[in-house]
Amino acid sequence: MPLFFLAGGHAAAGSWERARVLGGSAAGWVGRRAVRLLLPVGVYCGLVLTGLGGASLAGVDRGTLALVGWAMAMQFWFLPVYLLLSALTPVLYAAHRRWGVWVPVGMGVVAVGVSWGTASGLGIGVGADLGAGSLSVADAFGSLNYVLVWGVVYQLGFCWRDRLLSGRPWAGGALALGPPSRRSSGPGPSPSA
Repeated sequence: MPLFFLAGGHAAAGSWERARVLGGSAAGWVGRRAVRLLLPVGVYCGLVLTGLGGASLAGVDRGTLALVGWAMAMQFWFLPVYLLLSALTPVLYAAHRRWGVWVPVGMGVVAVGVSWGTASGLGIGVGADLGAGSLSVADAFGSLNYVLVWGVVYQLGFCWRDRLLSGRPWAGGALALGPPSRRSSGPGPSPSA
């Protein structure tokens, strides 16, 4: 998945830069990117759901159908984060043009802080008691961390496109270590997962 976000950042930087030079609007660019991503996903989901409907009519066990439906949906966990990063590309790329590699470094530092805060129990039990499904502060931090961690990789795609990583011996090691929040909380499952 990191390669998807890295290549996505690389492609988005080039695409947004071309659109900007040609006088395109951010809203138009984001809309076209979203359609290009969501159209094949929608077709795929339609086909799978049609298959599930046929299997249901054929009498396939409901537990099996639920498992297949869950597995189909699980494949797309990254879409909200990727769509948000795509929508933020004009702002993120402007920051990249101004501060370069310091943008993913800063995002990584914040992600480590959020992971540490979440792992140490910051915000657990804090939040409005709205009943089942209410969002705690820890849940909000975990969601923020998804955007930060994958945003680091997306921003590195900008850096890769603009050749800001060449000649930096630490860049390969940083990419090999993976997303920063996975390194900050120690072994075991991530608290934001």
